Amino acid sequence: MKTSKVFLSAIALSFIFLVSCQREIEVEIQRISFENVMLNSNGYQNYFPDGLILSDVDFSNYFENSSYTFWSGFSVSNNTDKTTEGMDNQYSVYGNGGVGGSEKFAIVYDGWYDGATFEKPFCKFPAGQEFKFKGLWINNATYVVLDVKNGSAFTKKFTDGDWFKIIITGYNSAGNKTAAVEFYLADFRNGKNFICSDWTFVNLSVLGKVNKLGFAFDSSDKGAYGVNTPQYACIDDVIYYVE
Repeated sequence: MKTSKVFLSAIALSFIFLVSCQREIEVEIQRISFENVMLNSNGYQNYFPDGLILSDVDFSNYFENSSYTFWSGFSVSNNTDKTTEGMDNQYSVYGNGGVGGSEKFAIVYDGWYDGATFEKPFCKFPAGQEFKFKGLWINNATYVVLDVKNGSAFTKKFTDGDWFKIIITGYNSAGNKTAAVEFYLADFRNGKNFICSDWTFVNLSVLGKVNKLGFAFDSSDKGAYGVNTPQYACIDDVIYYVE
């Protein structure tokens, strides 16, 4: 009798395992790269009049071409200049290209905003849709790395205690915050001397099912107008689950 109970329990557990595996198999993974985005003659694109929409995900882009060309949100680039300092080199990754030998990547830039004309950088699904992100890959822009290492007329050279991070926040379809993930692009706290210079995977599963990701930056170097450190990061291979 005891043997029969053990045997039946084993069958039940096997059934649960098979059902669980079947559910996992039914969940597909959608990977967004930026390889098919057309670039200009300078090897980047910061203007998308019809929006930058890839795999149903809308990556925000604001562009103003007046006396001074201004953009915010996401641009796409293949630039890999690791030596030129300053804003003239704002489209370069501090690396040899995108993730896994790919050529192109996206740059997220949080420029000045007024909350009415345009929002802080975001990527979002169509209204009412929610999906779970697995994560994305992040690296520093050359502009940030050289600024952190050397400082500039507007920023300080990082020393002990300084830091710079990106904050990725999830929002559900009702517009409510689900959770946030922080990643330090530079960290000189507690004796560390870290500046991100390789593509690094950032897990976003803790955000749960979301309709939108918001991107923001923070730094130990602040002034009267907020963060002084250039608010740029490079991203690639954004991954989410489709049930």
